Amino acid sequence: QFTLCAWIRTTDQGNYGTVFSYATDSEPNSLTLMDYSGFVLYVNGAKVVTDSTANDGKWHLICFSWSSLPVGQWHVYKDGELVDSGIGLSANKNISSNGTAILGQEQDVRGGGFSHAESFVGQLFGVELWDYLLDESAIASFTLRCHNSNSSSRGNVLTWADFKRGLRGGVRVEESPFCRGCAHPISPQHGSVSVIGNEAIYECNRGYELAEGSSPRRPCLVHGGWSGPEPQCRRVSCNFPGYVLNGLVNGTSYVFGDTVADDPDTVVANWDAIKRE
Repeated sequence: QFTLCAWIRTTDQGNYGTVFSYATDSEPNSLTLMDYSGFVLYVNGAKVVTDSTANDGKWHLICFSWSSLPVGQWHVYKDGELVDSGIGLSANKNISSNGTAILGQEQDVRGGGFSHAESFVGQLFGVELWDYLLDESAIASFTLRCHNSNSSSRGNVLTWADFKRGLRGGVRVEESPFCRGCAHPISPQHGSVSVIGNEAIYECNRGYELAEGSSPRRPCLVHGGWSGPEPQCRRVSCNFPGYVLNGLVNGTSYVFGDTVADDPDTVVANWDAIKRE
């Protein structure tokens, strides 16, 4: 069993993008994670194809876990959330030791057989490997907790520092953006934002409310970005105002700022932010 995690940022649409490759003399795909256009996980030569992607130019934490017993169960997590899972992947088999682990290239034979089409194009950070299963809450905590030498976010089999030796090819080491805090967030139109501790708190002006899918709280993530999409404020809906006795209601929009009139010159009601029940 294992859990493998990596922070990934890429916009590459052309390559198969190998993140991690572990090969032995008997099996080049003993443990391989590749293709950020739809991640593929190999264990002992068997594979599963997922719909999880990570090539939109944003930082993503991608984690895979696998257990041989009893049914070859696997899970994939993206940004701390479970997004795919299944069974039947190399069940009742062990991954052999004494192999070779490489980042950014897939090994067709141990230590070689590289292909340009399978190379990783982008940025990697915090690649970690454990010989046990991590649960969703532990993985989610990695998006908020800084990576350091005393942290439980370090893999007990391989850790990020292990890969800093022996760099080859077109690899450039850059200053990490991780654990530097977040820039002050931008206030949404018709709203405001304040930062309290490690969270951005959003509020909408009178007559507006957060749009569906917008969270009022966004924690600062370890890579220096705020979680989730930018919140949006929309006008409050007041619903249909009711029929006018012996008259007609003109219009189909009943949100904050709209008016209801019985004729073009006479305003019956000026709808406010208070909803009618």
